[in-house]
Order: sequence, then structure tokens, then C-alpha cells
Amino acid sequence: MGHFADFIQQKGIEADAILRVSERLERLRDEDRELRRKRAAARRTSPGKSYADAGLGKPRSGRPLRPGHLEAALADKPVPGPVRSKFVRAVNHLLAKKGEQPIAAPQLFGPVPGKQGKKPR
Repeated sequence: MGHFADFIQQKGIEADAILRVSERLERLRDEDRELRRKRAAARRTSPGKSYADAGLGKPRSGRPLRPGHLEAALADKPVPGPVRSKFVRAVNHLLAKKGEQPIAAPQLFGPVPGKQGKKPR
């Protein structure tokens, strides 16, 4: 077992619960769609504006964790940064329900590095 698997077993968290919580946390809501519309309007007037430049918060991605992500994390395989963030959010939500302190990605994944994307050409 890997560091991630040991951590969730030690805290008594079910793997399926992480997927269910991620589905709920990452789901797009009306306020997220409104943020996207406002950013699109800001980019029409002056191209290249990010959410921070437009003075807007960042919307949820609308993409929850998938079973393949969970299998990779349980096997201590590197997962991309955004996926690691989703794991941290989901696990912290479950820990908060149990009344425990939130954790950061290094505590959750241990020495496993994040998966690097393709290098630009």
C-alpha cells in the first residue's frame, strides 16, 4: 500500500466516499456559470484577462475525480496537480465532518511527486 492508501485507511475514510464528495464539491453551480459569463464579457472588451485581472473569483471546474484517479493515487502513482487539489478538497471535507484538522497535499501524498505535463514545443 502507498502513502495515500495508508492515510485514508488510518483516518477511516472510504475510497468511494472520496469520489462521491468530489462529485458534489466540483459540480458546476449557477454562481460558477455567472463567473464564466462575466469573464467572457471582460475578455471581449480587453482580450487576455484572467479571473484575477477581471476581479472575479475562480469557478469550480465541473470535473470531479474519476475512479482512474483514485486507483493511481492508491497505487502511489503520480497524479496531476489539479487532481491532487481535488483529492485534498475532498479529503479535507470528510475530515471536517469528523472534526479533524485539514491537511495539505504533502501530508496526503507523501514523497510521491506530482505528474508533470507535456513540455511545450
